Amino acid sequence: MGKDLSKVETTFYFCDGGSCRKAGSDLPLRSARAYLRNAQLWENTHTVRTRCNGRCEDAPTCIVQPGNYWYKHLDTVNVVDIIQSHIDEEKPVSAHLIFQDGWEQMQSEKERPAAKDSFFVEKEDAELGQVFMARGFTSDQYTYPLLVFLMSHKEHVSITKPCGTTLSFSNLQHFEYVDTYKAKLQWEETNFEITLGLVPKTEPLDLQQSKVSVTDFFYSEQKRGVRFKNKLGKHLATLMFEPENTAIWDYCLKVQLNMLSGERIAER
Repeated sequence: MGKDLSKVETTFYFCDGGSCRKAGSDLPLRSARAYLRNAQLWENTHTVRTRCNGRCEDAPTCIVQPGNYWYKHLDTVNVVDIIQSHIDEEKPVSAHLIFQDGWEQMQSEKERPAAKDSFFVEKEDAELGQVFMARGFTSDQYTYPLLVFLMSHKEHVSITKPCGTTLSFSNLQHFEYVDTYKAKLQWEETNFEITLGLVPKTEPLDLQQSKVSVTDFFYSEQKRGVRFKNKLGKHLATLMFEPENTAIWDYCLKVQLNMLSGERIAER
């Protein structure tokens, strides 16, 4: 029988993402579970391993609910102090907090700077000719939502594969992740796979090199689109948008490039 959630009063969500594992997240989790078991608190608490919770710079981390308390730099000692404080005194341990409800800013010694603003730069590209180009994000937190959005505007999108073959999205039948790293676009007579997910160095080299590592948004009077390349600069796919479809380009500017005020051109 699984945990009786009707008896659970406090839940501890331990991050099990890559950065937290590298920082030794298993040890504080084991210490937390051992303490809860031995203190006879197992039935009214719950510990959960999560995927990455987005605070890699503060690894290892965990979240305590209720209260939305985010903790950083866990070890085998402070994790027990945190548990005791929440259960015995119903209050957080401020010295180890990243954030809690009501705070106006986070408390992190290793906060990463915000992503730089994107700007379009005019350039002569060997494949695209004279265009304005801006570098986008390559995480599948961006590339996958982009493809999902384009599925709702299929009649205005086409894709050119590395071999030069161009396919219209209007005939695209299906699109989904087919494994941990790859998404498949499926037409009636052909398929095309593109690697969006983060590929660890333990995977084969050819899989690593198939990962989208460069995302360039471009436009001119005649064309608009986005081009994917790998980290070696090899062309993986180019998506072309019909210039008259402003909805797609507005989405690219606002959601993908965070240009809420429209196209921004870099000063020479």
